[in-house]
Amino acid sequence: MEPQKTLFRILICIFFILFVITARKYIELRKSQTKEITQEIKPKIKPIKERSVVSWVTLYHPTVEQCGNNKNITFSGEKGNIGGCAVSQKMLDYYCNIGDTIVIDSGCFKGRYKVNDKAGSKGLLIDIWRPVGDSLKGCYKTKIKIK
Repeated sequence: MEPQKTLFRILICIFFILFVITARKYIELRKSQTKEITQEIKPKIKPIKERSVVSWVTLYHPTVEQCGNNKNITFSGEKGNIGGCAVSQKMLDYYCNIGDTIVIDSGCFKGRYKVNDKAGSKGLLIDIWRPVGDSLKGCYKTKIKIK
């Protein structure tokens, strides 16, 4: 065999070996980046045990002033309904998740409410959904249970 052809074949083999090594490194890098991104996106899941906290409880209605112009669609994608409530971002970060049940044991808002929306407040706040024209009024601070 001619020495030029042998050298050419050796160079092609070296090229493909380097290509395979580089491709493996690239794939490993992409996998680690995907894991990091996936871990950042996962929502914070709090333990299921019952928790209690003192929070402000208020009302909100599906009006443009209180809900914006989103046709009464809540953060969870559902329509607002009696028995639903919105909680502040701080409550979502530390105490509850969308879908949890809030139990209010005292005052005129006494009852069970499902968390399905985010409120605009930065403090500890629960906004109870009520239809437009509802006569129920009030705002008070009370101890609530989250289940």
